[in-house]
Amino acid sequence: MELFAHAKAVRLKSRHDKFLYADEDELHVTQDRNGSSPSARWTVEPVPHAPGAPSDSFSAPLHKVQGRAIHYHIADDKGDVDEDTERRSFTFNGSNLEELTQKLQEETGIDDLIVCTRSPISGKLTPLLLQLPPNNAAMHIVLVRESSKDRESAKDSRVL
Repeated sequence: MELFAHAKAVRLKSRHDKFLYADEDELHVTQDRNGSSPSARWTVEPVPHAPGAPSDSFSAPLHKVQGRAIHYHIADDKGDVDEDTERRSFTFNGSNLEELTQKLQEETGIDDLIVCTRSPISGKLTPLLLQLPPNNAAMHIVLVRESSKDRESAKDSRVL
């Protein structure tokens, strides 16, 4: 369906201005006017061999989104990032930086990586050292190999 072709997650709002929420039991749903909760986010999966739906209605299975969205690029050996390349994404259900690093190592096959964020002020890459942002907020990160040429500056100044 073209409407959701590039969507990773959606929030569903009724004509009564209420959002569809997944209950804790993951079997039932409720409605609420506050759509900011992670329980109001859903993934959409295409139904194989489903007949085309009319333009004013459709049918699709819904699944509660668990965890936080992680979007990442992998830096080259010089620590440069080509922002034009497609970023990779996955949903992370862990709770700390160590678990995220391990998941990224599995995802990429890179063992010697540094998880970085881009400073909103300077635009420079900064290693993520302490903890993940609160509230399962989506993260946009860059992975840099420890063996890259900028490794020494990362060690010394903690800024790549």
